[in-house]
Amino acid sequence: MLAQSGWGDLPSTLGSPSFASVSGSPRDFACWQNNAPAFKSPRKQNYLLAQSGWGDLNPRPHRPERCALASCATARYADYKANCSKNQDMLKLRARNQPFLNLKLIMKQIKSYFEYAIEKKASDLHLVAEELPLIRIHGNLEEIEDKKLPLAELKEQIFTLLNKDQEEKFTEEKELDFGLEIGGNRFRINVHQQEGKIGLAARLIPTEIPAPKDLGFSPIMYELPKMLDGLILVTGPTGCGKSTTVASMLEMINEERKTHIVTIEDPIEFAFEDKKSLIEQREVGRDTKSFHEALKRVLRQDPNVIFVGEMRDPETISAALTAAETGHLVFSTLHTPSAAESVERIVDVFEGYKQKQILVQLASVLRAVISQQLVPGKKSGLVAVREILINTPAVANLIRENKIAQIPSAIQTGAKDGMITLSNDLADLVKQGLVDEETAKRRTGESGSRKKYI
Repeated sequence: MLAQSGWGDLPSTLGSPSFASVSGSPRDFACWQNNAPAFKSPRKQNYLLAQSGWGDLNPRPHRPERCALASCATARYADYKANCSKNQDMLKLRARNQPFLNLKLIMKQIKSYFEYAIEKKASDLHLVAEELPLIRIHGNLEEIEDKKLPLAELKEQIFTLLNKDQEEKFTEEKELDFGLEIGGNRFRINVHQQEGKIGLAARLIPTEIPAPKDLGFSPIMYELPKMLDGLILVTGPTGCGKSTTVASMLEMINEERKTHIVTIEDPIEFAFEDKKSLIEQREVGRDTKSFHEALKRVLRQDPNVIFVGEMRDPETISAALTAAETGHLVFSTLHTPSAAESVERIVDVFEGYKQKQILVQLASVLRAVISQQLVPGKKSGLVAVREILINTPAVANLIRENKIAQIPSAIQTGAKDGMITLSNDLADLVKQGLVDEETAKRRTGESGSRKKYI
């Protein structure tokens, strides 16, 4: 038994019934420790250790000739400990890599939804716990698969997309906006909660900034980026292409003028490459604390053109108006459906006693308001339809005197200045064969006479 177990042939002089219980490999130090009590005499211990390769563990060997054996065994024991350490390191590495491997699998699962959206040329991706995954194509929602998304799995998948700071922010605020690049495509992502369950909405950002002609710019829209100062607003509902319109205008400046452009976005959507202009893109939460804080300091960065992703509060609006007043060209967006309502929204953000000052300031710095919507194209895709307000002296007077209700009439009579109503723009699109007549009539929301005009 001892020969088979590796402990060697012990002479009969060392014989003891207790040796019969020894088992395991002599290289197994744990086995030696477990069986050591059976070897009570130093003579038995030293002989066994010499035979097994463990050396003399007794600090004072009984005979000098055994010191050599002890030294050799000590070296072997050191090798054993080193091997144990390597094995433990390997086990730890495997333990560390196991979550990493799982993480890669989880990331692969959620990225497959993004890749599917890219493949289908969808505009949006919706992942909501305990609901079917959806994509939006040409304004219509379509199912990706017929399996609902489990809450725990979806949360785990979404969290693989977040860094530590983003995870903490979402846990605290239950809302998070950020940008993500997958397969060379950029997404604007919102993570949120609804009914206590996590959800994700992602907007696919075109990899290239569309040219003005591809977006259907009217002649006056080509002139707006040539201005040197003032405020230009692009407004409309979520998903109507406001950021795309602004990006196209900024790219026109980038291609034509040597100037300094600073964008403040949440998150960054289109990635610009410097051409004639120097472009700096700052992301709220990563590069700056807030729109307001960034605007307060941007004037010290020597910009010529500023893009504020959205004017959400009095501080941001006030800072944007001041920047426009001090000789900068400022672009921004609002979630308002018309030019008149855009002016009202800006004024109504402020308390009553400040509104008069804001009206005067706005009348002075406003250059144009472009309010747009997306409508289904006659053949396929979506087409932008716009209402455009140009701040002529007559319009500035209406704003200054708070006669906002008269702005739609001013737009109707201001065609010579480049202004256009939504219904007139729809009529032009119908003429060009880009939009179906019935679609145009449904979208006007105006009187029968307007529909008749279309």
